[in-house]
Amino acid sequence: MANANNLNDSFQAAFETAIHKFRVELKNDNLYREILQTRTIVEVYDVTDKLQEEQSRTGRLRHLSKIEPFLAGLRGYVNVIEVFMQAKSDVLALIWGPVKLLLQWADVLKQSMDAIVDTIAEIGILIPEFQISSELFGEKAAVRDVLLLFFGDILDFYVIALKFFGNTRLKFVFEALWPRQRDKIKIVAGHFQRHTQVLRNEVRLEHIQAEYDFRRQALESFDKFENSHRLQEYQSLRTSMPMGKYEEKLQYLDDRSCHDAGIWLMKHTEFCSWIDRSPGSNPVLWLQGIPGSGKTHLAATVVHEARKRAHSLFAFLTYTHSTNISALSILHSLVFQLSADNPTLQSILCQSSGENFRHNIEAAKSVFKTVASSAGTLYITLDGLDEIEKAPRSKILESLLQFSSEIDGLRLLISCRAEGHITSTLKGKCSSIRIDEHNTEGIHTYITQHTSKWYNERDFCPEVRKEIGSLLAPLADKAKGMFLYAKIVLETIESMDPEEILEDLEILPNTLNEAYGRILLRINQQRHIEREKARSIIGWIGVSPTPLTIHELEQALRVKSRGIGGIAIVNAKVPIDCICGPIIEVVDGYVQFVHFTVQEYFMSSDISTAIDPKEARLGLATCCITYLCQNHYDRSMEPAKMSELILTGAYRFHNFATLYWLNLVEQVFTRYSTDALPIEFINLLETLRGKRETAPDRNFEDSSVPHYMIQLRQRNPELVTMICKSISFQATSEKSSFRTKDIEWASLDPLNISTTSYDVHSLMEHFLTPSQITRPTIKEKLVYHYGDRLFKCQYMSCIFRRHGFETKASRNSHEKEHVKPWKCDVEGCEFENGGFLSRKMRDEHLMRFHAHYNVIPNSEFQNLDEADLKEVCLDLVKADDVLRVRELAAAGMLKDKPHMHDLIPCAAQYASPEMLKMLLGQKCPWSGIYTYWGIYSKLLLCEVVASKSLQMLEYILHSDPADWKKLLNVESNGRVGFDLSNRALEEKLREMRAAGLPDVLAKGNDEMLAILCKWIERDVLLEKTKSYLVYPNMVAATAGDTYREQKLLGMWRKIPSEYWAKNNWKNAITSVASTTCSIELAKFLVDQGVPMDWRNSKAVPTPLLHAARKTNAEAAELVKFLLFSGAEPVVQIVKNDTKRARSKRTVETSQIHVSEQKGAKQISKWLGVSFNELVVQAKRARGEPESSDT
Repeated sequence: MANANNLNDSFQAAFETAIHKFRVELKNDNLYREILQTRTIVEVYDVTDKLQEEQSRTGRLRHLSKIEPFLAGLRGYVNVIEVFMQAKSDVLALIWGPVKLLLQWADVLKQSMDAIVDTIAEIGILIPEFQISSELFGEKAAVRDVLLLFFGDILDFYVIALKFFGNTRLKFVFEALWPRQRDKIKIVAGHFQRHTQVLRNEVRLEHIQAEYDFRRQALESFDKFENSHRLQEYQSLRTSMPMGKYEEKLQYLDDRSCHDAGIWLMKHTEFCSWIDRSPGSNPVLWLQGIPGSGKTHLAATVVHEARKRAHSLFAFLTYTHSTNISALSILHSLVFQLSADNPTLQSILCQSSGENFRHNIEAAKSVFKTVASSAGTLYITLDGLDEIEKAPRSKILESLLQFSSEIDGLRLLISCRAEGHITSTLKGKCSSIRIDEHNTEGIHTYITQHTSKWYNERDFCPEVRKEIGSLLAPLADKAKGMFLYAKIVLETIESMDPEEILEDLEILPNTLNEAYGRILLRINQQRHIEREKARSIIGWIGVSPTPLTIHELEQALRVKSRGIGGIAIVNAKVPIDCICGPIIEVVDGYVQFVHFTVQEYFMSSDISTAIDPKEARLGLATCCITYLCQNHYDRSMEPAKMSELILTGAYRFHNFATLYWLNLVEQVFTRYSTDALPIEFINLLETLRGKRETAPDRNFEDSSVPHYMIQLRQRNPELVTMICKSISFQATSEKSSFRTKDIEWASLDPLNISTTSYDVHSLMEHFLTPSQITRPTIKEKLVYHYGDRLFKCQYMSCIFRRHGFETKASRNSHEKEHVKPWKCDVEGCEFENGGFLSRKMRDEHLMRFHAHYNVIPNSEFQNLDEADLKEVCLDLVKADDVLRVRELAAAGMLKDKPHMHDLIPCAAQYASPEMLKMLLGQKCPWSGIYTYWGIYSKLLLCEVVASKSLQMLEYILHSDPADWKKLLNVESNGRVGFDLSNRALEEKLREMRAAGLPDVLAKGNDEMLAILCKWIERDVLLEKTKSYLVYPNMVAATAGDTYREQKLLGMWRKIPSEYWAKNNWKNAITSVASTTCSIELAKFLVDQGVPMDWRNSKAVPTPLLHAARKTNAEAAELVKFLLFSGAEPVVQIVKNDTKRARSKRTVETSQIHVSEQKGAKQISKWLGVSFNELVVQAKRARGEPESSDT
């Protein structure tokens, strides 16, 4: 009896140990106490009954009966352990309490309730019948140990589930995190299954110990594997995204900021309310000020202050990368900053990141919202918004404002100038601080510190020092809150002689532009060589598609002077600051302007002596091509000679020239008409083709020739083909996993430049081996010519291919992040050995390409009725099973079937271009609605936008008209056998495409918009009578979206100016007035010479009348603009204006007073003046008599 009692005591002690372990792993004492409140299964049933009743009432009834086997299994377990010990209340509470809580928590979301019910049901099936097993094996000690194993399994399941379903942000993170938790629970479910087998067999002590070890190792291995895989997946994702290096910018600002910078801001009432998240404070704060007032330095201070409180994300946007900055790249950066040190957020990101995350702004927004909603308090600082292009500017600003209103705890700080669009977007949505009004004291401090150091360095005599100090006394007040002004004035005089300093300071410049003007004047007064060098440097920095390194720039200047016949060797540093003055700086090896206002002034079209960007682009493109034509790129070059040239710096400019020559050529072509292209530039391109082309080929599809080269192709077909093939090769390289150390990719290049790149890379890598780099002078020469970052990433699509790393270890660590770890499990798939950055991308691939494995065999198709055949066909199309659908077509099972008109749109959304092309080739019945009136254009392009399929959009817009012949012949005439002419077929297809374009413009992602723009630009140039680009539905597609409006405006700007003189194109202003009332679009049209009162008939309203009928702020502003542009406030409308009516003189004419329209009557609501007062103001502004009938 004593032994039995000892055994029971030991049994109870083991339970206590398991309970303690559970409590430690739960890490939540409050939750533990809540669990202990439930004592019996009756309380669990009470909860299920209540949930069933509530779900039934709300129409979301779930199958809670599925969990009955689990509850029955636990009931049997409790009955058995009570035989061996007096079950304590804590043990019972830990069995029943978690079930009750899990069901209550999961009920917040349909998916989560389904998940927990299904999971409990699956485990319930695995739980053995404890009562029977107990009766069979009696009270053996081994059986007790197995029962204890089951208790551990139950608690393992509970701790995983409680941690997950207890997440207060479950609705945000469920989809992202549940797959991993489900997999982990499956490990525990496996333990249930193993332990059931152990219980049913005769067990010994070593079996029990082995099961304990197995369970511990299994869970540890799972966590270790998942963590390792997550980290690899996360790093691969991060490496694949082109993002700004904002951390480096922050470090740069920290190194150059005064210790007391921003103290006044930290004490400002508005800022304190924002940073402290005071009740009622606005979550959005705008630091606004004039250029050069220190906004960026203050933004850096805010980043650090926010870091003391919570997550602090930031983006320092700058003109130097403005053409490469997109709203998508900014969002990517913010997402990866937020998740950088948080494994949970990394898991959410990885599981949320499908292929669309990399390319689609809406997908990226969804991922950011999911991650940010799970992060708690969050600060975002966005600086330099005014320095980037309008389209990405509007997109990221609107996105972040949306987040600030939708995500609890998110605080947003914007730091930029008060530009028009930014002001209108932020109006009423933020609090603001004007920083230049607080800068005078800080500027005084800056001037004092700067001049004190300068005086000591120059060692002026006391008299000169005193005189300089006297002349500098008013500088802080002259600056008017602009640190940059003070910096430019002080640095301009740094190297001058005392006499020049005193002369320059005698009359201080009144404005920053005046200070810039003095520098430009000095540059233009230099000797010819120095002047041209300075203007080249400034111009090239301003137009370069990416910042130039100092080493690249130094050689580029030598290339310009040496020409094709020489090799540009650099033997001395170029004193850029002496040549150009204090407007240029070198940061981290890259040359840039000290401020974006330098570019605005020195490349302004309003200043006669400024640098022409057009000529600068031509100059830099010429420099690149000249460099690539020089002798060190000849394929006859011996390796020994190339090695010698590498060490002398002949390939300093190599990475820039090979990567960006084509970009610059395209820029030149788009800014010059074919007739205006300098003949010297064309000849230079022909020289490049002659020296570097590998396999001349004139066969290149017309559809692949950019619109700006169509005319040039007629004169120089071989040259245009070479350029087009080079563009195609470069596009492929940027999206590929090609590596510079592999020679295979070079054969795809139509020029032998890539082969030379391979040779240069191989020899450079040879010099970087331990045996070479340690040789005397080798490293010294390489660093002198190529900089400290000698170890370049070998992946051609990576930005570090040019930027590089200082050590081989850093490079190797980075290159590991290019690995795509997730593989397809389907045997024979091209991705069987890897190729997906994330689990989500792999799963999407399986869903799209391998979902058809369970489709019924062909033999069963014959027995299906029409309805079932339609459903099977739809499933096959969705699975993109081209082979099976082709078999159906060959068997005549698609011919003349009504559901063909369902299959075609289905293919557009779910399948590949190959599937759609095959279906278009089938015989269809007449749908009864003209295709080009909308049925297929609307269906197809709407579905393509929904699927975000770039390949499908490319196909629909660029496919051969012959692909559509069967469909269009029948749809156009309602009968089989009619054959459209080729010209008519092209017209019908164009009309069909054009009818669906507004939907692409309104809803398509960035890549889709790029495809859309490319097709429209080419199509409009080929057929100028087709003015669908200015139809009302195209303009209306941009409503409320500045980003899309900028895309439309960009296409309008590429329209030849003579088009705007044609009536069908003039209708654009009516389209604007009748839809969005966009001021920017209207201004553009008026600038093109479109009359502000244009209408194609006197029977229809004028633009002013259209706008005056609308009651919104945009319409009011357009009314004002049109009136000030000369629009008439009284409109003549002619009715019944036919030839017969004119002969009988029954034409009716009436006057409509714009002032009587609904919008005109309410215009003071937005403009603060009445319509009639506005008319008077407009006439006064135009110098016309004010008395007029309005």
